[in-house]
Amino acid sequence: MGILDLFRRKKRDKDAPAAAADTPDQQPSREAPTEYAPPTAAVDEPPAACKTAAQSEAAAGDIPAAGAVAAPTADADKAEEAAAESCAPVEGETDIEKAAAGGGQAEVLSPTEILMLFYAENYSQDQQFFEGFWYYDYQLQDPYPTLQMLWEQGYLQLGDLTGTLQRETAANLRQLLRRQGLPTSGNKQVLVQRLLDSVGPQALQQLFPHRRFCLTEKGRQIVAQNPGIYYAHTHPNCGVDICTAHQLCAGPQNHLTALYAQLEKKARQQLEQQDWAAYRTTRFGMSQIAQDQDDQRRALRLLAEVLYCDLYQLGADAAAISRAKLPTGTLRALRAVQRALELSDRQLHEALTEEFSSLLSPRHELPDETCADIVLDALGAAVKV
Repeated sequence: MGILDLFRRKKRDKDAPAAAADTPDQQPSREAPTEYAPPTAAVDEPPAACKTAAQSEAAAGDIPAAGAVAAPTADADKAEEAAAESCAPVEGETDIEKAAAGGGQAEVLSPTEILMLFYAENYSQDQQFFEGFWYYDYQLQDPYPTLQMLWEQGYLQLGDLTGTLQRETAANLRQLLRRQGLPTSGNKQVLVQRLLDSVGPQALQQLFPHRRFCLTEKGRQIVAQNPGIYYAHTHPNCGVDICTAHQLCAGPQNHLTALYAQLEKKARQQLEQQDWAAYRTTRFGMSQIAQDQDDQRRALRLLAEVLYCDLYQLGADAAAISRAKLPTGTLRALRAVQRALELSDRQLHEALTEEFSSLLSPRHELPDETCADIVLDALGAAVKV
């Protein structure tokens, strides 16, 4: 029985549960990192990668439990979830990378070291400043030794002059061309070639003495085998840390499917406990995965549940309703789904009303149409801002 079977019903038949849909596959997008100097002071806050989903998502507070909902969870499911949330390696389920020249002794990289490979090509051999998440999330005050270790073990190599120039911003390349009295028109590839042709390799060697790193074939294989680690890092609201993702995504199945299944187990347990604050957080993470899988209809259903939990806190107080402020991230995600489905505001209102009417808990004092009105008003106000 799926999680939606436990949570939903159709109004015309209270005893007929709705079945969950399958999830297609799609690769995640990659973000561009920003430079940040690591601080020297210690921080008492635990790393974000080890936080719970309820701590990661900006929930407005604990939502009181409503009527009982039967959601039996098997002991085996709980044991699997507990094992998955541990960062300890599991035999047969960890990513083991063999040496580049076939065979030989196996090398095992930690999730943090694998994550470094996703960012390594943004760094040079004299890198001094790194993004703050290396310290705050993974407690690496100086990430360079990790970078150097990957270099020494053959996962990285120094790029050539052309690769170094291609990693420079177009603005920096144009500034250099301007100083040389050369044209600054064209895309980055044109700018790089103009520098190589007009300024010459020897002069550019002096201007760019330090090379940027690039992945070797060995490094590219590790990156290709571990997309779940990067996804968990760049989607903290999904509620899965990179250690858990490292274990869940080992094997042939798609990493988004594995992460979604893990969150579904967590949501089932939260539903059984009627922990609505944690449940809405987990469902929001699932909606992000559904969007990345391009399953927009499922994303809309999940976001409707998230909003339903948020609106539960309002009760029937007209003053509270007039002051209602729904989370910006949820509204932004809803607007993206609306555009992907090409729904007008009226159609979105109808879709939300239908979804709200199919939900059993938490029990609302507000009519379903009123809930949809509040969401559309908040959505319009967010667009104006």
